[in-house]
Amino acid sequence: MTTPTAMPRMPTITGLLPAGKMVQIANPPSVPALRRVLTKPTCKEVEMATLRICSIPDCRKRVHGYGWCHAHYCRWKRHGDPLAGPTVKGRPYKFIHEIAVPYKGDECLQWPFAQVNGYGRVGINGKVFIVSRLICEEVYGPPPSTASEAAHSCGNGHLGCVNPRHLSWKTHAENIADIIDLNKGEKNGSAKLSERDVEKIRDMKGKMPQREIGKLFGVSQACVSNIHRGATWR
Repeated sequence: MTTPTAMPRMPTITGLLPAGKMVQIANPPSVPALRRVLTKPTCKEVEMATLRICSIPDCRKRVHGYGWCHAHYCRWKRHGDPLAGPTVKGRPYKFIHEIAVPYKGDECLQWPFAQVNGYGRVGINGKVFIVSRLICEEVYGPPPSTASEAAHSCGNGHLGCVNPRHLSWKTHAENIADIIDLNKGEKNGSAKLSERDVEKIRDMKGKMPQREIGKLFGVSQACVSNIHRGATWR
């Protein structure tokens, strides 16, 4: 009787699996080759390693430009700040009642939200209001008449100042008279800028585009350029 030939024992690989488990593999690869297979990064890991990620904290989107993703880049182009964008609902109203109204400082308090020609705007119940009028009414009561204006003693209403200590109800004529008094230091009666404004414009040279500086002071880019070059207001 012929004794059956014993089947050759299959080689095993141990140490690469959880303790207590063993697997038999026909013609197993070498250990270095198997290690390369087991440690090979996935396609997603390769993509994450080679792609640049938005530099804004907690944003994992792909870089579009200037180190920001497309969304943050667009916000920077539109608002000048990659973190700018839609205002959180209720935050402007909270700023008015918790920061602006109780403010006791002498310096201008700038409105940090939506502005039109530099003056703060806020939407309430579907209507848009001038912030300085709301604050003036909150602090000093309703205007004497519908024609009354919330005048700025600082002359910086066009720069977004909402300091209640700088506000008061005045007629249009009184408001214009105050503006003229603030501009008495100008060199000619038709100029829009006071000497204080000109000094501010000079200090801002190289810190932001001339067109943006002009928007802040209500003058053209050419006017700002002339001031920076010393062509006017010597």
